[in-house]
Amino acid sequence: MAKGKILQEAKPGDVCVLHFDDPLVRSLLPLPFGVQKVLFGQTAGCDVGLVACESTHGGLGVSYRDKMVICFLFRVEFVIPSPGLHLALNACAAAAVATLLGVSLSQVGSCLSAFTPVKMRSELEVARNGVKIVNDVYNANPVSSRAAIDLLKSTIDCKGQKIAILGDMLELGPSWEEVLHVQQPRI
Repeated sequence: MAKGKILQEAKPGDVCVLHFDDPLVRSLLPLPFGVQKVLFGQTAGCDVGLVACESTHGGLGVSYRDKMVICFLFRVEFVIPSPGLHLALNACAAAAVATLLGVSLSQVGSCLSAFTPVKMRSELEVARNGVKIVNDVYNANPVSSRAAIDLLKSTIDCKGQKIAILGDMLELGPSWEEVLHVQQPRI
């Protein structure tokens, strides 16, 4: 709700790009008079909509270099070279901003396919003994932790146990860190 105050301060002529799938974001609408909104997501009525998205190679890809998520954004197809369907919505947000700035849909698709993931964010590592590790420790927060857990759950080529190891989220402060760790559902 605190970030919603940013929207209350928007002035005529400002543009707000909003994730319309999020009920909390929808509750912040309508925007002040004269403020343009661009909605992205999978919900009907989005200006930039994610039509279809699928994970390949068991959610992890064949190797570190071959990780991919294939997505279709209206008439634009692109491949994100990193595991996790959550990245498709991030790409949708980037496409919303890019098209707002006049970038063509074909150029948006090309640029999204050239995306380079940040180190330690949904990064696949394979140990010498073959154990696959999804390293998602870069500035972890509740949303990124949920995405990492969802990625772990959706991995179908796992022959053994799936284990999530969650560390401290110190930037949340002591009270929120404990509450949000306890609220994470079991895999």
